[in-house]
Amino acid sequence: MDEVVQLPISPQRVHECGDGRLLVVDFDGGLTLVSSQLEEFEKTVYPFPTPITHSQVCEQQFIGYWIDHELLTARLAAITIAEKIESGISRSELRTSLSERVNHHVSGAQWSHAMDAELMQMCGIDGVICFALWRRGLYAITPEGVEIWRRDQMQWGEIADFPRAGEIVAIMAVEGDFCILSRGGGWALISQENGNTIDRGVLDSPQLIDRAFYNKEGGWLLVSGNEVLTLSQLPGEVSTAVFQGPVNHATWDEENSAWMITGWRQDAILGKEMKFSSRSDIGIHVGNYRGEWYVLDNTGTWSLHLQ
Repeated sequence: MDEVVQLPISPQRVHECGDGRLLVVDFDGGLTLVSSQLEEFEKTVYPFPTPITHSQVCEQQFIGYWIDHELLTARLAAITIAEKIESGISRSELRTSLSERVNHHVSGAQWSHAMDAELMQMCGIDGVICFALWRRGLYAITPEGVEIWRRDQMQWGEIADFPRAGEIVAIMAVEGDFCILSRGGGWALISQENGNTIDRGVLDSPQLIDRAFYNKEGGWLLVSGNEVLTLSQLPGEVSTAVFQGPVNHATWDEENSAWMITGWRQDAILGKEMKFSSRSDIGIHVGNYRGEWYVLDNTGTWSLHLQ
């Protein structure tokens, strides 16, 4: 087996494609396809010259949200992963076109929409993509970009007086429906079919939530600063673990019934027992490849988890 490759990018997140490959999104909006054995990668492409703040891979489609706050422009678009992904215009060309009121879109996209509100979070289930727009509400679309339903933004009266408490920090797939989680601990289970509220509540934990991970067997892992909160369901009894810095990614290990975690210069296993290990760089993604657990760090380097 060949050695793992060094990626010449600064990774932001990693998507696992249905064909075994990995699609790495970098901080500049670049997309890099990596082989399932981490041995090869394709040339990085930039379909639109802005960062990608949120993205999903759904049915061999990459659905991303490209935004540039300085240029005040944003796109929501879908690209087919099975086909060759291509680069688009440069940022200078985009700047010129905007001054001339020319509306360029994401290169090679099946569909691309100009957006006038910031996308907060996104999640896909069985060909339905749900996303939240800042102060607009929740929307569900098909992979073809056709709207299925929309609803007003979620509100929780119990946390309404706290700054940014209602801001959506996660949309997760739970038992075939969408679970919405806010920074202040508000949560709601939303029907995938029509957007109706199935259940809702507010977590008892006083911490503000930064990001969330979910697995049917492992339950919830919520990141709050340098603390990790675990609970089997919402609502539920919370257990807390303290890290030396923020956790960036967590994946449930079914074989060992534990969370595999990476983040700020630290890896961890969090299950019946806890195990920590320091790393020299910042872990961005952790996953099981080549029969072992690997971490992709902020320098583009793959290394063994807890090495």
